[in-house]
Amino acid sequence: LAFLVTLTAANLPPGLRVRRRRHFGSCGEQEYPNGNICCVNCKAGTFVKSPCTTAGQRGTCEECDYGTFTEHDNHLQKCVDCAKCGPDQEVAEQCTNTQNTKCRCKAGRFCNPEEACEVCRKCKSDEEIVRNCTFSSNTVCKKIPLKPGSSIDAVFFVLCVIPAVLFLVAGGIFLKYKKKCGCRGM
Repeated sequence: LAFLVTLTAANLPPGLRVRRRRHFGSCGEQEYPNGNICCVNCKAGTFVKSPCTTAGQRGTCEECDYGTFTEHDNHLQKCVDCAKCGPDQEVAEQCTNTQNTKCRCKAGRFCNPEEACEVCRKCKSDEEIVRNCTFSSNTVCKKIPLKPGSSIDAVFFVLCVIPAVLFLVAGGIFLKYKKKCGCRGM
């Protein structure tokens, strides 16, 4: 009797491996296609100097030069140039071969990520600071609540009551003077 046995990876004898030929675009997550084979990505901080010649291997990877970086495992043919901070920014973290330059706004300024820095807000005289300006958020101010007998009452008193009293006193003095001197036509 003859029978046919279908070999799969599940029923292969130990130590025997089936190497599948991969097609372009079907490489693993940490691989890239080179012709009709898949090469393993270079590590972060390096780039592909020359691709692999054997499937499943890493080609020749070279370290990024000063001023360039690759943040993740990759198959780039050259490293990426490090960012330069803007004129209203300062370097928070220097560029390394695995991390881009990190910039932040200069003191007295703030910005949302990917936006230009802005000058921090200053609270008005009738406001108090709730939260100071940071590199990433503006100053938060709130109106100072008025207390009874405070500024509104004082302003009303100074601008209304005192002039009215002075007017009445001056009028009284004027009438008394007029009566005393006997002047009628004044």
